[in-house]
Amino acid sequence: MITITEFAPVLPPELYPVMDTGPYHMVQAHLITKNRIIQEWCQMKSATGTLILDNGVVLGELFNGWPKVVPLLNVAEKVHPTIIVCPDVLKDDIATKRMLLKYGQDCRSSSHQMMIVPQSESVQAWPSAAVEMIELARSKHKPTVLGVTGVLDRMEPEGRFWALHGLVDKVGLAGLPPIHLLGIRTNLRDIQTVVRRFPVVGVDSSLPFALALRGEAIHMNSPKVSLTSREWRMVVDQLDPFTMNVARNNILIMRRWLKEWSDE
Repeated sequence: MITITEFAPVLPPELYPVMDTGPYHMVQAHLITKNRIIQEWCQMKSATGTLILDNGVVLGELFNGWPKVVPLLNVAEKVHPTIIVCPDVLKDDIATKRMLLKYGQDCRSSSHQMMIVPQSESVQAWPSAAVEMIELARSKHKPTVLGVTGVLDRMEPEGRFWALHGLVDKVGLAGLPPIHLLGIRTNLRDIQTVVRRFPVVGVDSSLPFALALRGEAIHMNSPKVSLTSREWRMVVDQLDPFTMNVARNNILIMRRWLKEWSDE
């Protein structure tokens, strides 16, 4: 069975309604908590496609920071996402599992799917952490997507590929839930390898937009480009038609590549 890989461009929230972002979308909860226009756009998109609500509001918080998850749940009630990214704690397997248990209890009656994001201190430890997270999520009777973090690629070259390879050794290819690759900032050829090998249903990245701000078209050897939160907020008022066109074209190219790779 062929898995078609969709692309979710990461943009400043004000740009989502004016950019053609296709049927697959990801937004960060904390960026839309007070923006009714974006919330209405999210409601429309969740009704016609896939809307992923990211947990940026709590990423990296310790388990005793659970009250900070409340904004995530409040936004979910307003925009009705298809998938919510379950809170995770960077490189902390135990705290991330606790987050999942608490989240599963609080959201048992919700209709959305859950994206789990296994965390570990190394690529080698990740497959075992992922198996436990998958089993925990399934015990909550929630349809589950496996989010694979870019931290793995920063731990070692092709980290995501080798982490997923280790997971397949444990559960088999048929035992994998649908996979989403989170925050693509690395070598696109590494992503191509993962998409060709595993059932990747989605990828998100700010790279097409970040390159457009430099006036650059995306290509297979594009360098890593990232913006600070302050820069991200400042660019919206400074955009010109040329930059917007480059961004749209980069998004279309990325979408086409992913579908070609997943069809090979």
